[in-house]
Amino acid sequence: MLTSLSAAGHLAFSTILYDTLFKFFGLSQRYESLRFLRDCDTQSLSALNRGLSNFDISDEHPENFPETLLEESIQICLRQIDFAKEAGSLEDWWIRVEQAAGLITALGIFHHDRFSKRCSVIVRSVLSGIEEVSADLSALQGMRVLFANNAVPLTFSLDRYSDYASGYKLQFGESEWLPRLLDERLLFPRAIGDIIKDAKEDSFDSISLPQKFRFPGPRLATPLSIALCVDPEHIRTHGFKSEKLDQVVAEIENGGPNDDNIRATARKRLLRESVSFERAHLSMLPNNAIGRTNGIREVLERCPWLPEALNAQALMLALEGQVMTAVELLTYCVLLRPKEPIHWSALSTIAAANGYGDDHRFFGSAGAAIRDLM
Repeated sequence: MLTSLSAAGHLAFSTILYDTLFKFFGLSQRYESLRFLRDCDTQSLSALNRGLSNFDISDEHPENFPETLLEESIQICLRQIDFAKEAGSLEDWWIRVEQAAGLITALGIFHHDRFSKRCSVIVRSVLSGIEEVSADLSALQGMRVLFANNAVPLTFSLDRYSDYASGYKLQFGESEWLPRLLDERLLFPRAIGDIIKDAKEDSFDSISLPQKFRFPGPRLATPLSIALCVDPEHIRTHGFKSEKLDQVVAEIENGGPNDDNIRATARKRLLRESVSFERAHLSMLPNNAIGRTNGIREVLERCPWLPEALNAQALMLALEGQVMTAVELLTYCVLLRPKEPIHWSALSTIAAANGYGDDHRFFGSAGAAIRDLM
């Protein structure tokens, strides 16, 4: 139950899971330590006194640590990690990794606990591997926060892991490094590993990833925007040219191009300007379907979470008969901008145009989708 609560996001911090899980382990061991009471009666006071004298209620970590419960937690954790590695897109990868994050972190912390030394060699070895995965997880989470604070695109790039690849190649050779990396670390899903294998390139820099692995879809726009304290319309897939960035930096008082804070301020200024440009671009799209579709796609390639662009794409999809896909996109728009009537109006328009105007089931399904995403 504890691990399920953590995977569902009900425990805000991994330390909560760690404290609760291992206190439960301690309580379960105390229960085992008091089993002698079942065999005692008023006629065997000596056995009762002997058992109570060996029981220390103040010890939160009993000497006989319940390794079977720990092993079960490890198995759950390994299943969660394996499930994450089977992700078929970047957004699924991030979601599954976060679902496993609580238990990974808790067991990673326990690896450094003095009581882990009481475990068997095999259990300690597995805990050591999970602790290493925990470090990968912390790096992934920290990188997202760092990028968001500095207005750097959240686009996934393999070149960040070039050093890992070089180290594994040096240690395990050309034929074994990739399987070992995928098995031991939590850097990217196996599907990306297949792309690396098929590419047969010496450098990660030259490997091109499909869009679904380069940037998360709009399903993560609202939760990530809240978690990272960023405006979703300011999220871009590509950074700005260094010449343009340097020009804006030079215009900001009391700063220089080597000051990270000044550069972050410059990026945020450019982001605001780029959003205005994209909105203007959307307002001038041609009337023909092909031109509008291409224009919307171009905007979304640069600003994939811009609500106005998602709304425009939803309406085009609805005209093509892809009603439920359009409704799905509009639910993301409603979550991103719940106070803007344009998105609610688009939902109503699509419902009326497709004969669902008086059908509560249509709006019920849209409402359920919104609740599921919140």
